[in-house]
Amino acid sequence: MMFYEELKQRREALGISIEQIGNRTKINPRFIEAIEAGDFSHLPETYIRLFLKAYTNELNIESGQVLKAYEQFCDNTPSKPLIIQPESQEPQPPAETARPVPPSKKPNLPAITIIIVILLFTVMIVKQIMLDKKQPAMTFTPLKSPQLTIIPEDTVIQAPQPPSRDLVRVATPPVAKTNLILKMVTRDSCWLKMIIDSKDTSEATFRPGASREWSAREQFEVRLGRPNVVDLSLNGKHLGALGSGSIPIRLVITADGIVRRQSLLSR
Repeated sequence: MMFYEELKQRREALGISIEQIGNRTKINPRFIEAIEAGDFSHLPETYIRLFLKAYTNELNIESGQVLKAYEQFCDNTPSKPLIIQPESQEPQPPAETARPVPPSKKPNLPAITIIIVILLFTVMIVKQIMLDKKQPAMTFTPLKSPQLTIIPEDTVIQAPQPPSRDLVRVATPPVAKTNLILKMVTRDSCWLKMIIDSKDTSEATFRPGASREWSAREQFEVRLGRPNVVDLSLNGKHLGALGSGSIPIRLVITADGIVRRQSLLSR
């Protein structure tokens, strides 16, 4: 029996409906039906593991063994039947001891580095020789001594006039002002997508302890995979708690702070 069939039997044995789990976890009921049917092609790949973790927590099942069974299912490898255990029980030791995997041969990094340095040095020498051949030979022209002009004593020499005040001033283009500065600090790994002034700018997964800063004129739209591990501050003011737990969320931030908050799992 596959692991998703055992999850369905566990839910039915506890007398919990799909709608009840959907209300508690904010997961769309059709996603829960797809999980119990083993059809993961209709689920967003980014959130499948989050769905399985939230689903197994509602059934009081250890999420680690379910995620491992899912990975084996994705690799199309035969897996042992999933033995459902409550989270309070200690994990059972493996039946067989895994055989040690022989270490793979690592490339000789020092030798590779020396070869690269030698190649770069050779290229620079060849390039310098080619430039020396293209440059023309320098010729020196003797400077002519300036000729002195004798001015009669009765000649009046006028001082140079100052520039006219009516000169046209060159207008400098206005500099675009930045009204909003948003700073992010992560406490754990988190996926983030940032849209600044309705323009899609970036999407990345940040490591723990990452710090990033963005600027905008009107607003930010932030999509977070794990809002509970991210701290945001706008113009130096902390924005507080961003969401509930690790449920993915969408935030719209303006000069007034967070003006809109929406869960990405309730779509």
